[in-house]
Amino acid sequence: MKSIFIIGAVLYALPFIQKNGNEPTQTFFDGMSDAESKAVMIQAEKEIEKYRTADFKLLFLDEEGKKVVSKKVKLELFAHEFDFGTNTYGLFEKPANDPIRIEALKTIPEIFNKVVICDYWQDPKTRQRDYKALDAIKWAQENDLRMRFHAVLYNEKWFKNQIYTEDQIWQMIEDRLHFVGETYGDKIGEYDVINEFYSMQFWERNNPPEDQFILAAPNYPKYREPEVAKKTLSLARKYLPNAKFVVLDAQHPYLTNPQFIGYVNYLKALKSIDGDFQMAGNQDHFFGHTWDFRAGSPTYGKTAYTMGAINKGFELLGTIGKPIVITEFNGPSRNNKHSPENRDKIWTISDKENSAWQINYYTLAFSKPFIIGVTRWYQVDNLGGRGMDAGILYEDGRKHQIYYDLKKLIKETWHTKTEKKTSMNGEVTFHGFYGDYLVDIPGYETVRVKLYKDGSKTTTVILKKAIK
Repeated sequence: MKSIFIIGAVLYALPFIQKNGNEPTQTFFDGMSDAESKAVMIQAEKEIEKYRTADFKLLFLDEEGKKVVSKKVKLELFAHEFDFGTNTYGLFEKPANDPIRIEALKTIPEIFNKVVICDYWQDPKTRQRDYKALDAIKWAQENDLRMRFHAVLYNEKWFKNQIYTEDQIWQMIEDRLHFVGETYGDKIGEYDVINEFYSMQFWERNNPPEDQFILAAPNYPKYREPEVAKKTLSLARKYLPNAKFVVLDAQHPYLTNPQFIGYVNYLKALKSIDGDFQMAGNQDHFFGHTWDFRAGSPTYGKTAYTMGAINKGFELLGTIGKPIVITEFNGPSRNNKHSPENRDKIWTISDKENSAWQINYYTLAFSKPFIIGVTRWYQVDNLGGRGMDAGILYEDGRKHQIYYDLKKLIKETWHTKTEKKTSMNGEVTFHGFYGDYLVDIPGYETVRVKLYKDGSKTTTVILKKAIK
């Protein structure tokens, strides 16, 4: 397996580079300027080989059960088992002929194997429902993309200052669950059931009085209490009997972040009382604040934004004992909620540096056996929240450097394509990444084979004669 991205990052990570013998220039920003991060990334390459690849054996039989011998076989990875995702937020609200929508949707299947379908709970008084999500589902199915739904429930701000009893609110929650189950059901296999429920209490304390949801909606369920979350998940199961449930929140993954540690402990508590969730989600939004990314963070320390610090956060997530999903991710970005002067002050990162940082983040996440996917929250800058520089595309449709680098990483570096010949036993062996493979043998129909980590490393493939 090639290591071109890591080698390149190490070369750029020298502390300072002299310019014409005068004052030094700034270190190339890729999250790897420190020795700990370099060591972590070298180890990540080894762990990708260990946890994301395997030796496979395919036994080919025809429809009569006879071995298919001495036949040329072409095998190519169609989609990783690991979920490389992005979201469709805002794209299907644009007209079908909108050039940004067209370009954004075109670039998704060029890189990703999964998309987030968004449908937020609307105020029951208006009875608004977002059926445009059905258009997104149809498009995802046509492009053979996996899906995750976002979000079933949230601390819905339109509950503020309304006179609802606790029983009335629980009935409204059940109505929402019924709608989601009836409208989407088995069309989507995974659901973000309770979103950003733990962090709300801290965000509100830091932003009074406009965000005082707890005070303004006192009868709304306190999802941050494990027993309440368990009750909610059990109710969701009634309407989504076959789905995998994700419980998720947004905290920077640093051991210097007490709220992140608190969230991890919360998930452990929910698990200990048999809360019905199959995956634990964390949102890794690296929005700008009022300091330079290169200098670390006055809140989380000087090592913030380094791969060494993020690695420790990932490892803590692994102690939950559930598959981990990075449900929302964006690399370093200016924050459109800040003043232009503050945004300009902190933004010292080139598009090339931003891409290199993100490639290292993806590499680190892909190396962890307990992380099963990373989903970007922005396909287009500014579309979906505060990330001014967070997209695959600029707002005018041009491609960021991360488009090219991530496509190369997933489709070339972390890719398997080989040609073999079946043995006299009708077998082919090869080494490759876990995922869905397309298999072509002359005279037979193309077949798709799942070679996943929890499956057998020896797989029997039944071939059908191609119709001439």
